[in-house]
Amino acid sequence: MTSRNKTIAAGAAVAMLASLGWVGASIQTGRQVEAELKALSAHPDGRSAMRLTRLQHDAGLLSSSGKAELQFRDECGGSAAGDSPVTVEVEYRLSHFVLPGSAARFDWTLRPIGPAAAALAQLAGAGTTLRGEGEVGFSGEVRSSMALPELTFRSGEGSLRFAPASGKLAWGRTTLALDVKMDHVVMRGGGSAAELQNVSLAMDLRNRRLGTGTSALSVDKVSTGLGTFEGVREIGRAHV
Repeated sequence: MTSRNKTIAAGAAVAMLASLGWVGASIQTGRQVEAELKALSAHPDGRSAMRLTRLQHDAGLLSSSGKAELQFRDECGGSAAGDSPVTVEVEYRLSHFVLPGSAARFDWTLRPIGPAAAALAQLAGAGTTLRGEGEVGFSGEVRSSMALPELTFRSGEGSLRFAPASGKLAWGRTTLALDVKMDHVVMRGGGSAAELQNVSLAMDLRNRRLGTGTSALSVDKVSTGLGTFEGVREIGRAHV
């Protein structure tokens, strides 16, 4: 074998080993994701405000999919004992083929189920679904976009209409950050109307298991029959 042929063969062998290592890392990432999901579902923290249940995970070599239920409980003492938690169903698809910018990519949909779904359907109609797509970083952090369609709640002669909303979600080892924005919110009733423009909601949970952190609601402009108020900005902040 000539020197040139040996060089080509060595290069091909290195490329093949690198490819096998890349695929192996991708498979291992998928296994880690599956193990973490199953651990969260099998051993929920009894003190946590958010719990993962009824996990159905379909694992593949380089991709996976599944669904689960998320339960949100009021841990601040605002609900009466025995109140049912708000429950939503999450469906997801995950590509865990490792790329230079991320360990995995995913898309998801979320919809309320149980009493929460019945109450929402009665007020706003059925079929409300939150959806988004994002990526998993190499240190385990999760970042995702999110989008919600227009919602209209009606009660008697009154109504409350939310424009389509978009936002960002960041999930760390113990943290959860949420930033949602919408163009306007319109309230009608009793022969009057009010419009809030450029509405945003920001939530920063430093400990998502306990649900502790801060949340803030901001509005740029408020229009009513009495006039228009601009530069309102932050109208409420709470520690939870």
